[in-house]
Amino acid sequence: MDVGVDVVDLLDAALGHTALVRAHGDPRGWVGLLLEHQGGRYSEASLLATAPADQPARAEIEIFGPGGSAVIDCGDVTEREAVGTMVEEFADAVGHRRPHPLDVRHGLHLQRLLDAAETDLLAGH
Repeated sequence: MDVGVDVVDLLDAALGHTALVRAHGDPRGWVGLLLEHQGGRYSEASLLATAPADQPARAEIEIFGPGGSAVIDCGDVTEREAVGTMVEEFADAVGHRRPHPLDVRHGLHLQRLLDAAETDLLAGH
């Protein structure tokens, strides 16, 4: 579930505010998440906690909808340029005393969603 926050955050940004998340699977292995977004959109994510050490790590998001599809290779978002942009945006918000949409309230929202998902897993739903 440690990568779950990043996945839920990305899906939240792409498809709208996540109102509810349900989880099933094995917390020590494969976990499936079903997310309900405001506005009637749904998404699913598959997370795998263990992978062979000799295999390269993969993190991909693919979105389908009436308007087409899009693929994001999440390995690209950890590049230096992306991290630099993130730091600049936060520094700008602080320097100009402006709130940022990815503030502590957003982080708390994500944590609550993942806590609910973990409760589902532990309850065996």
